[in-house]
Amino acid sequence: MLAVAGGKGGSGKTTTTLGLARAHPDTVLAADLDWEMPNLHAMAGVNRPSRTENSHLWGPEWPGRSRAEGFDCDVLPAPPVSGGERADVLSGLSRLQATATPVLLDCPCGIAPDAVKPLSFADRTVIVTTLCRASVRGAVKTAAASRAVGTPVSGVIATRTATAGSRLESLLDAPVLATIPETDDSPLSSPAVRESYARAIDSLVAENPPDYQTWKTRNNS
Repeated sequence: MLAVAGGKGGSGKTTTTLGLARAHPDTVLAADLDWEMPNLHAMAGVNRPSRTENSHLWGPEWPGRSRAEGFDCDVLPAPPVSGGERADVLSGLSRLQATATPVLLDCPCGIAPDAVKPLSFADRTVIVTTLCRASVRGAVKTAAASRAVGTPVSGVIATRTATAGSRLESLLDAPVLATIPETDDSPLSSPAVRESYARAIDSLVAENPPDYQTWKTRNNS
C-alpha cells in the first residue's frame, strides 16, 4: 500500500492519488481516509453512501467500492462514521493489506492520530506539498511521522509549480518524484499534469524491478 500524505489541506493529495492511480501499471484501489473532508469520491465521479451498515466491514469488499470511469481504478469512499467508529474502520486497513490489488491511501492532512495511523499500515509514503512555507513545514512533519511509524518515504511530489530544487529534497530527505504544473483547466485533464504523474509512477515502480517492464510496455504502447 502506498500512502499519499501531506501536512496541509489543499496541497493536492486527492488529485495526486487519482493521478498516480491513472498512471499505475495495474488497476489499483484508491481509498479515501479523510473523514472530515472527503472528496475522492466527488473527484472520481462515484457516489458516496449516506451511511454504512457495518463500518468494521470497510475494506476491499465494502459495498461503497465503485469503478472510477476514466481513471482505470476502483474507489473506496470514506465511510460516514462518527469518531467512536473510526477505530473499527481503521482496522479494515488490515484487510486492504491482505489484498493483491495495489492500494493508494488518500490520507488526511496533518499529524493527528487519524492522519498518522494509516501511515503505519502503508508500505511506503509519498509526500505531497506546494512550495508555500506552511505546506512545506507540514510536509516535513508528515515525513517525520511516517518514518516514526516505520514507513519509509519514497519521495515528494511538488504541486502547482514547474520546478522544485534540492532544498525541498534536503528538507524532506527524499527525492522529488515530479513537479505538477499549475493549470487553468481541471488538473487531471491536462496532458502536462498527466505526464508529470506518469514520471512519478516511473520512479516509484522502478523501486520494484519486476513491475518496471510492465509499466514501460503500457506507456509506450
